[in-house]
Amino acid sequence: MKRIRKIVALALATVMMMAMSITAFAAENKTESTVKITNISTREASEVKLYKLASVDFTNNTVTIDNTWAGDAYKADTTDFTALKTKFEAAKANLSAEYTATTSADGKVEFKVAPGVYYAAISGSLVEYNAMVIKAYDVTSEGRYEGNTVEIVAKGSTTNTEKTADKGFVEAGEEVNFTINTNIPYEAETFVVFDQPTNLTLKTATVEIAGAPTFTVEFTEVTADSLYKIDLTDYLQYKNAGVKITYVGVVGKNIDEVEDGYGFKNAAYSQVNGEDSTPTPPVTGYTGTIVIEKKGSNNEAVVGATFEVKDSEGNLVPVSQRADGVYVYDVNGTAVVTSDEDGMAVVTGLGVGDYTVNEKTAPQGYTVDTTVYTAKITDTSANNKNCYVELTIVDPDLIQLPFTGGMGTTIFTVLGVAIMAIAAALFFATKRKASK
Repeated sequence: MKRIRKIVALALATVMMMAMSITAFAAENKTESTVKITNISTREASEVKLYKLASVDFTNNTVTIDNTWAGDAYKADTTDFTALKTKFEAAKANLSAEYTATTSADGKVEFKVAPGVYYAAISGSLVEYNAMVIKAYDVTSEGRYEGNTVEIVAKGSTTNTEKTADKGFVEAGEEVNFTINTNIPYEAETFVVFDQPTNLTLKTATVEIAGAPTFTVEFTEVTADSLYKIDLTDYLQYKNAGVKITYVGVVGKNIDEVEDGYGFKNAAYSQVNGEDSTPTPPVTGYTGTIVIEKKGSNNEAVVGATFEVKDSEGNLVPVSQRADGVYVYDVNGTAVVTSDEDGMAVVTGLGVGDYTVNEKTAPQGYTVDTTVYTAKITDTSANNKNCYVELTIVDPDLIQLPFTGGMGTTIFTVLGVAIMAIAAALFFATKRKASK
């Protein structure tokens, strides 16, 4: 019996100790709050900082505003935090955050904090967020302050659009992969992405919105001056979500062939609630140009000389001629270029490589230059220029016998025949005399 009493007493003591431990842990948990911030843009890893505005005093069961930087911009009943954000931006260089965390891949952060009130600042470079004030405490039914768990949804107030291309130096007809990165602002009511291609034909786009299924869509032509759009208004439920649009553009023939020209250009911007964002700096691709100039011996332009351009493997480079007379690389074109009234034949849209140029035919009065000229096309995109190679071919006129309308060479022919006849006569006369 005594043994049973001891066992019961020990069990009761154990239960009491566990109960006290649970109570202690519960009390400890109430002095800490959990702050979760979600919906931060996934386009970049952002740093989130919490700055204290007010503290919970558990001893006196009070909440005390204990900041100096906010001043009158924050009070217990403040609901409009516009002025508070202005105050923070002015003071943040001299402030120290109470807590700091970096967003996860899904755009979330979580803090364990002392109960109180905090101003949350997100330092991402791509998206600007509305001011966020977090009340990280609750009041019990007994009127006691305690820690809590609070979740705040970040509200991006701006959109930032970026554009990239996978090639900076191209040939005519080449495909270039483009990427547009942007985000859907939290309070957007309409959201449209615009594309401004120059000398490009756009193909089907693939759209990836964080949290949504990937889909494909065709660009819609807005105006005849090369403006296209993708309307994403049907996806506004993905607030703050990063948007990635990828597509192919094919380089056309309308190349600006001069040295300071381009092979293609492409810019993008977004439109939120009818208001355009600032267009991205144009993504520009460059190309190669060979300028062949044929001159006569008097420095005159030689019109109608034909040339062949070959690549490093000896293959003829096919071209087609634009309305302005410039020849552009074209896999379906012909392989001969002709000098114009200025003696020029311009070939553009060429990719990186070693080329040779040889004259095929010359107009009447001129000779075919048999020299094989070389032209090296290099990637000059780092210099923001086309690779521009000039070849000048100076060709002497054909050497012609003179004719002035006079006797010319006739007299010399007659004299030559007469001399030969006299010489022959003397030869035979001398021979007969010797035989006698």
